[in-house]
Amino acid sequence: MTEFTPEWIEEQKKLMENYTTEGVFENPHVDYSFELDILQEHYPKALDEIQRLQAIIELADIDYESEHEAKENLQMATDTVIACLQSHVQELDKSLHDQIKEDANRIDNRDKRIAELEAAQRWIPVCERLPECVRVLVYMSNFYMVVATYFKNSDTWKNDCGQYVSNITHWRPLPKPPNGGE
Repeated sequence: MTEFTPEWIEEQKKLMENYTTEGVFENPHVDYSFELDILQEHYPKALDEIQRLQAIIELADIDYESEHEAKENLQMATDTVIACLQSHVQELDKSLHDQIKEDANRIDNRDKRIAELEAAQRWIPVCERLPECVRVLVYMSNFYMVVATYFKNSDTWKNDCGQYVSNITHWRPLPKPPNGGE
């Protein structure tokens, strides 16, 4: 059984004050400061409760049959405090597990959205595929970019002025116009 001396209690309080999540939790993207604050709030209270119970036993003028009975009462009180702490730790563990799961889902969704956006902005080589008959931004081997339309039936490209365009190496869809624009 741990001797709950005043020195031990003060040492535990100092340890908790200096406790951080650094190196404890695996996910560096999650801020565990809220859970740490709760733990730092309840652990010292539990230590104070142990100290209070010890003082009651020491100061009380109760006729115990033996010192053994007093120690049993202290142990029961200590066990109650420990059970309370374990309950708080379990709640924190579940909360952290749920938060990590939620964060992982959010990161997965973000990564999928980034991939979608990158795919929409990608230059497509004409050797990979050609656009349907729509206006697109094209890149030509002479380092020019122009808006053009590909005509599948005649396998030709024309700019907005109706002139034929050649030496096209890549293309990509035009961006959407701003809200309210055409």
